[in-house]
Amino acid sequence: MARVPKLWNAVDGVLDNNNWGQILVDYLGVDHAADGTHGALSVTATGSTTARTLATRFAEVRNVMDFGAVADGTTNDLAAFNAAYAALPTDGGIVLVPAGHYYLAGRWLLNGVPVLVQGAGQATLLRGNHASQAVIEVAMANLGGGQKNNWALRDFVMATTLLTTTAPGTLYLNASHRGEITNVRVLSGGDGQACIYNFGSVGSTFTRCHAGPSNVVTPYGVSIGTQDAYGLLVEACNNANFVDCSFEGNRRNGVLLQVSAGGNANRRVNFFGGIVEANGRGTPAYYGMEVHDGQSFGLWGTHFEGNGSTTQADTLGLRVDGALLPAGDGVNNVVISSIFHLDARAEINTSVGTNVIGSAFGDGLVISVNANNPTVIGNTIGLTGTVTGLSNASTSARLIGNHNAAAGGTPLSDVFGRADSGGQGQRTIVGPSLFVNDNLNANNLFGLTVNQLAADDELLSGKSSDVAHGMTARTETDTYLLIRKATGAGGVAIESLGPIGSGTVYSLDIKGIADTPTSVRSTAANAPVNISAALKSGTGAVGVGADGNLVVIRDHDLGTKFIFDSDGNSHQDVGTAWTEFDLEDDPELLDVLAQCVRHNDDPIRATFHDFLGAYREKLERLKLVQFNADGHHFVNMSKLAMLHTGAIRQLAQRCKELESRLLALEA
Repeated sequence: MARVPKLWNAVDGVLDNNNWGQILVDYLGVDHAADGTHGALSVTATGSTTARTLATRFAEVRNVMDFGAVADGTTNDLAAFNAAYAALPTDGGIVLVPAGHYYLAGRWLLNGVPVLVQGAGQATLLRGNHASQAVIEVAMANLGGGQKNNWALRDFVMATTLLTTTAPGTLYLNASHRGEITNVRVLSGGDGQACIYNFGSVGSTFTRCHAGPSNVVTPYGVSIGTQDAYGLLVEACNNANFVDCSFEGNRRNGVLLQVSAGGNANRRVNFFGGIVEANGRGTPAYYGMEVHDGQSFGLWGTHFEGNGSTTQADTLGLRVDGALLPAGDGVNNVVISSIFHLDARAEINTSVGTNVIGSAFGDGLVISVNANNPTVIGNTIGLTGTVTGLSNASTSARLIGNHNAAAGGTPLSDVFGRADSGGQGQRTIVGPSLFVNDNLNANNLFGLTVNQLAADDELLSGKSSDVAHGMTARTETDTYLLIRKATGAGGVAIESLGPIGSGTVYSLDIKGIADTPTSVRSTAANAPVNISAALKSGTGAVGVGADGNLVVIRDHDLGTKFIFDSDGNSHQDVGTAWTEFDLEDDPELLDVLAQCVRHNDDPIRATFHDFLGAYREKLERLKLVQFNADGHHFVNMSKLAMLHTGAIRQLAQRCKELESRLLALEA
């Protein structure tokens, strides 16, 4: 065990300065000269190599206690705080606020060099009671130079009791740039604007911070009465992020985002995690969070519960409303992915592009007619079984894959408000049906409903990158299928376009596949492909009736070529193609044709083989038949009808000639 060296010289009994110096060197690390004089105290930290003076080491952190702070909760420590901040070097530093209760009779203004204010967690309380000033005001301008953060506040508690309605708040961020606030708890905003008032700041990040509740006792026993402030008020800020923060027990909104008096809106404000609970329970009731302005606002995994009502009977979780914005602005690109517990409700009012994704709403979600292009995807709505559920009046809402548990599991489409506006909008609902620009179809339980309003363009378009038909006067070049109204009054037109340059002749292939063939020949007959025609009759339809056309085949703009009517007749436009075959022996041609199209094993074909071969070329030349190598020959029924007519005429002529000869013989 080491012992303190002797204080006296053992030889002459006099005081040995060098011996004292040795004590300072050995135990305090203090350098000394040979004559016994000593310089400033300097020490070498354990494990390090360089000795530094204690004054230098202590100057690295400005401790408010070193500047006269008392921390007894009664003495005004504001001067000590100001002195500690003023003593920082020009490139910034740390102000340490040890555990204690610090009373500040006015605002502590941070508006110069970069600073980190470091407390001791819940053991450090900064309390003010000024009627019109914040406890801490940060007015840190952008210092430039690529600095990541200009300032930071960490690990302490703040409270105030006397703020009036004209005061900014307990913690006031006044147009500050690149700030970080971590583990700071603001217990009260008095009757001022808010516990935390973030105005005009750029790049502020709050992590594990807490605003509210009022009417609590601080860590040092100071009672905070019921106050009338917001938890957090954000105006005219850019890039403000709140990570795992809580806003609880504030008599107004837990969080309010609004346009500033100068007309400046918020941009890119996000909440990640955290909780908004038991706010807005004054008179009148306030929502837990209200968003009245801004662009790119996001809620990611935030929990809402018990806001707006002391009984939680009809609580108000979130309201998004851009009605207070300057002209031409809007609440844009809002993303909500959070939990609205039990009775918490959310309302989407005047807004642009609100996205509600993967959230749970205890008391429902209300989308007003003023919401522009909201998208609601994969949410569970109405967990408490109330009748609110999902109420939508927006004509441009896209609602996809939501589960509505309201009213005992009422289907989603049954609880939607009607969209009566005639505007051009888009709406999509999935679960169980898909709707576009509509929200209800009693005849479509599981399926697709598209309402084109007054549009007469394409209802459905099939596209492919392999298609480039070039018929852009009809549709886009990569569209191979389109379905549209036949006329403005109704009907349907189906067009198949292409293929072009592929060598494929057909474009539209209609095929019916059944499992059982039928040979029924009656008015009740069916087949794998059925075509039915009808006429309107009251609220239903009836058959076309006698002599009515059923099916017409047209040659595009060249007119009708075939007609099939309800009497079983077929009609065709022969134009100038009628052929009498007067130069041929028509009965003989009919006989030859009959023989040519018989089965190959027919004995008559063998008997007349040479004869038929001689006439085959003539049958093809006259376009009466198309012979094929597989034995399936195609007869031109129109030409056949003409041949029948010619044959009858020729036979009739021959009969007349024979009759004349007989009469002559009888005479």
